[in-house]
Parts: sequence; C-alpha cells; structure tokens
Amino acid sequence: MFVCATAHAEWTFTPRIEVSESFTDNAFDTDLDKRSDWITTIAPGFNLRSDGARARVNFDYQPTVRLYANQTSENNVEQRFSGTALVNPLDNFFVDARAFGTERSISGNRRFGDENAPLAENDRTQVYSYSISPFYRVHLSGTAQLEARYRFTQTATGDNQFDNVGSSSFRRFGSGADSRQQMFALTGTTGSEFGRLEARGYAIGQRIDGGGVLNNARRDRVGGEGEYHIDRSIGLIGGAGYEDVKFATFDGSGTSVRVKGGTWLGGIHWTPNADSQVRITYGRRDGINGLQANASWQVAPFVRVFGNWREGLTTSAEQIANNTAIFERDDITGSPLDEARNPLFNLDDSNFSIDNAVYRARGGRIGVTWTGIERTGMTLSAFSERRVAVSNTPVSQPLQVTRGVSFNVSREFNPYSSGNFNLGYRVRTGATGIGGDDNEWNVGVGYNRQLGDGFTAYARYSYYSRTSPGATSFRGGFRVEDDSHTNVITVGLRKTF
Repeated sequence: MFVCATAHAEWTFTPRIEVSESFTDNAFDTDLDKRSDWITTIAPGFNLRSDGARARVNFDYQPTVRLYANQTSENNVEQRFSGTALVNPLDNFFVDARAFGTERSISGNRRFGDENAPLAENDRTQVYSYSISPFYRVHLSGTAQLEARYRFTQTATGDNQFDNVGSSSFRRFGSGADSRQQMFALTGTTGSEFGRLEARGYAIGQRIDGGGVLNNARRDRVGGEGEYHIDRSIGLIGGAGYEDVKFATFDGSGTSVRVKGGTWLGGIHWTPNADSQVRITYGRRDGINGLQANASWQVAPFVRVFGNWREGLTTSAEQIANNTAIFERDDITGSPLDEARNPLFNLDDSNFSIDNAVYRARGGRIGVTWTGIERTGMTLSAFSERRVAVSNTPVSQPLQVTRGVSFNVSREFNPYSSGNFNLGYRVRTGATGIGGDDNEWNVGVGYNRQLGDGFTAYARYSYYSRTSPGATSFRGGFRVEDDSHTNVITVGLRKTF
C-alpha cells in the first residue's frame, strides 16, 4: 500500500497480483467432444482510493489473462474494472464519473453461481459501461433542494457477435447492445419546512443512440411524487406524470414500441428501524400496470430479510447499465436509482441472453441472511424472472422464463483461514432459444489461508451441470444433445502489497 497526502486529500494506491492454475474436464462445456485442459490465470491489479473534501475516488482494475495449455484458441484477456469518482471543483457544482467492465456469457448459460468461472470462446463477450455526469445542486435553506444534471453514458460489448450457433434466436446483438445515452434532468425536492410531507418533481429527457431497437430511442418523463409521513415509520406514497417512450424496429428502420400517456403510482413506505426499509407501490409506467417492491428488513440482530420485484420495458443495453455502478444506489437496499430517486428496473441480467430486442419483463428476488453463529454467514435466496419480446425482433423464443434458488455459507475458522460453500439451481424455459428447458446445478467449495502479511493461498472446486431434455444445439461444429457436466479445480496465490 502506498499513501500520498496532498493539501486537499489523501490518496491510497494498493497494488496486487493473483496467479492460479485450474484443471477442467470440459473446456468447451459440451456433451460430445469433451476435452480436458489446464488453465493458467494471471491477474495483476490495483485499487486507487481518495476521500478528500473536494474529491472522492474509488477505482479498482484487474485485467485477467487466461492461458489454456491445449485449447489455445480459448486464450483471452478479460478486462475487469469498476470505479466511481465524485469531484466538487466549485461550490454547488459536481462531476460524477463511473465505469464498469467485465465478461458476460452471451447466451446466459455460464457463470451461474460462479463469477470467476472461465467462459468458452464462442459464448463470451466483454461488456463496458461508462458515464460522466456534471450537475449543479443548490439548497434553498429548509425549503427545497434543486438540481440540474446532464449524464452521458456509453454501454459497449466486445467483438464476439455470436452470429451463428444454430439458433435463430441468437441474432447479431452487437448493434443492439451498444449504445450512447444522453440524459437531461431537472429535479426538485422539498425541505424540512414542509414537515411530514416530502415531495419531489422531475423532468427527465433521455435520448439513446445505438443500432437496432436503440436507434433514435427515447425515454422522456415529467411528473411528481409525494410521501406523507403518518409517523416516523410509515409513509403513504402517491404520484402522477406523463411519459413518452420509443424504441425502433429490429433493423432500426422504423418504430416498434411507442408508449405515450399518463403515469401514476400509490403505495406505502415502511421504516421498521434505522437499518431497514420496505417500499411497495402499484402504478402505471412504460405503459404497464404493475407492482414495484424493494425491501431490506433487519428483523433480528442476526437476521435480515431482503427482496425486490419489478415490472417494465427493458433492453440488453439498459440491463447491463442498471446492473453496474453507473447509477446511484439506495444506501440500505442497494437498488439502482434514477434521477427522480425511484428504483430502476433491474433484473439479474446474466440469467438471459444478450440480444437486440425490447422486452416486457418482470421479476424479483427474495431471501434471508443469517449470522447467528459466530464468524459464520448464511444466505438463502430464490428468484423468478420473465420477459416477453414486444418489439418485432424475430426471436424463436419470444417468451423466456428463469427461476432458481441459491444457498451460500461463509465461515471464518480463525484469524488466518476461512471457507465457503455455495449451492445453486435454476430452470430456464426458452432462455436459449433451442427448445426444451435448461436445468442447471452449480456446487462450489473454497478455502482461503493467509500465509503472511497480504499473502493468501486459496483452493476452489466447482461442479456445473446443465441438462436440457429434448433440446439440441450446435456447439463446436457438432449438433448435440444440449447436456454438459463440468468439474473445475483451482489453486492459487494472491499477494497484496
């Protein structure tokens, strides 16, 4: 760790390096033509942090190089980074910058339950999201807070376009997932002088420049929302507005989705304690009447219950952005928020393929975290997600559904060693466009041992199984039953300087 103090801030630079060796008995994740391989992973990285009066920065970067001993066509470099920066160069004027990068499974098949699992060459793509947002914010004593904001966001994918895998549902997604978004927002929020009433108004204009359904797309909204606090724990929510939403056709030549009309919502906001929030509303947005819920409830000292539910229109590019650090997040629930401080539509996007379409989607997650045993944490959660293509995209599976459960345990054995265990199951209907259901299991166990100051050794084992009765697909040039079983053993060393 290196520390540099200036007149206005203290900067901390922490470099690290990680080296590991993995053995897999199924490098291509296929049923036929299974091939084992050794994978060497080299991942240098660093974290840069500052928390000064005028600048707060947190940036982490770790490029990950994977070298295959036999299947050298699978060699790749994954760019992993995430960062936020908030700079206040002038009174009331701020600049917010954010960035995120990682690899994604194009089909949504891989990395279920293990974000570090290597991805096959024909089913991986690099995804990036960047944004810069200058804004001016002024406080009018206890009366109101006013803000004018501009945001530029770019979402991009790598070169792998997944043109032909034997399924018409996997259309060329590159132009449909890459986008540049410009957003202008004026917002106002009441201050303490309004007592129990908290109200905010907003006018938001968003233009999206991209290919396919994102060609000349827009999301414009104007309206207001209020919350009246009956007491310290319960508030009643109400709001109304107007929206104009537009998406293009699959080839970008016309309009496939257009929503113009009024919006409204009503609901309740419950704050049972200082560490908990429960917000449930029902209303109309994106031309859809639906439920929106977001909750994180500390029901006991060792038990937290969490959950969310969303319904709305979405695209692959928007899901990539919403699932990254591009947007501000609620302090307690962690959900991404828009400029009006409303929760954004947010599915676990890795459960679905990346493609060029507009979807009407709904989904949510519910779970519980328990820390009742000393130095042990457990999390049990379940999710359900569903999306239906509403644009004219010629997908072979316009309805896609995925449901699953996961269980995770982490245990600190002593100050120098720890372990973890994870078990997951999900079933996906129509998610890959090849017919049948995907039934997937993931089991993993890991052990970490601190060898010295900043020096850690680890070992991991994971098993991944996917069975699709009656479904077939093209993989590696073969038409095969879409079943696979993969074992991966990894040992590695990590050094933080």
